[in-house]
Amino acid sequence: MFRLIFKNLWNLRRRYMWLFIELIIITCISWYIVDAAAVSIADSKVPTGYDSDRLALLEVSSLHHHDHRYREDRTDSLSQEQDYNTLLGKMRRLDGVERASVIPDMYINSSGLVMTSYNSGNPADTLIKSVYQVSFYPGQEFFETYGIRSAPGSPTVEELSARSYGPYDLVITKDYADRFWPDGDAVGKRFVRPFNEGDTLYYNIVGVTEGVRYLSHTRTNDLVFRPAKLRSEGASILVRLAPGTDVRAWVDNLARNESAGLITGNFYIRQVRSYSDIISFGEYANGVTADRSMMIVLLVFFLFNLTLGVTGSFFLQTRRRVTEMGVHRSFGANRSSVISLLMGEGVALATIAGVIGCLIYMQFAMRFGFNNGGVNNNGVNLIDNWVSNPVSHFFIISGIVIALILVCTLLGTYFPARKVSRVEPVDALRDE
Repeated sequence: MFRLIFKNLWNLRRRYMWLFIELIIITCISWYIVDAAAVSIADSKVPTGYDSDRLALLEVSSLHHHDHRYREDRTDSLSQEQDYNTLLGKMRRLDGVERASVIPDMYINSSGLVMTSYNSGNPADTLIKSVYQVSFYPGQEFFETYGIRSAPGSPTVEELSARSYGPYDLVITKDYADRFWPDGDAVGKRFVRPFNEGDTLYYNIVGVTEGVRYLSHTRTNDLVFRPAKLRSEGASILVRLAPGTDVRAWVDNLARNESAGLITGNFYIRQVRSYSDIISFGEYANGVTADRSMMIVLLVFFLFNLTLGVTGSFFLQTRRRVTEMGVHRSFGANRSSVISLLMGEGVALATIAGVIGCLIYMQFAMRFGFNNGGVNNNGVNLIDNWVSNPVSHFFIISGIVIALILVCTLLGTYFPARKVSRVEPVDALRDE
């Protein structure tokens, strides 16, 4: 059968030449579109490193001094600290709340995070590696509320949240630690950082967590958590809801019915949002949502036209083979043999054209690079997954493209091949 398939393709090479060229061009165009859509979808599926599904963020603000509820006697720092702790206690006692933590206004997935850089101090490793930094308040169940997990060999997240920190203690993610110490043993090590003229600061690594993405649409798990002194100004309350709680209903209920009763001293809940909404808004504001939607719509539109075009071309080519298949039938070929022959020719032609098209596109990609997910993934310390690995990237996208071409080819050959196989030999030869 295989020998006959390739013999037929060679004998009909003039008839199939334009279809062959068309398939190569379609493969190159498909590569460009599928690559962008696949990378965007893959980025959306990379774990964030924390459990955002049951998180809600409550932005706390102070009453204006003209507000009738404003209390002049609660403006000193001690009263403000007491009132903030009381407000936090109220939040922890609300129905559906599992944990609550005070966090700074520059939290995970917020804009304006600070980028810093460190060096291991090893003379053999003089590279300074950049990383984004998030501040947290010790003693506030920060890591547990977020759902961040500790890495093997590190203190537990409960221990990291509760311990006392010095001004130069750090908790880092495992991905960032591996860039300095590939053996994974970072606890107890330290960073060095130049400061002013010739001075050097030393930072102690007291804990390591699993990877955390500081923005949901970036492909990096490198992050540094730096302890900070608790301040009520500019702080928010992060809430983890109990399993089974409807986050949307809980947020709406608090915003409409219960927020007024939570006013403590001069503090009140200004806004309540689910963390999923925060992530969605961040992606929308950075153009990720529009870009991903456009890629998916373009891919669907292209696949629809691809199916019609390739299917139509193979349909016409197959219908022209009625007489030839009649001869095969007259020599004893059954219907299934005719269908297998025609579909085999289509698959062989599409596969060869697909491989050539992918190799042609590879020349373009080697010069200009594969799709990397847009400007949001042109930063530092990207996750080493298939998207950033050129060999894996090429073979995965090529496999998807060739599979799509083959599906369209099979659709275009099966139905006309089935119809051709039903033609009786005598009728086919009489028409000729």
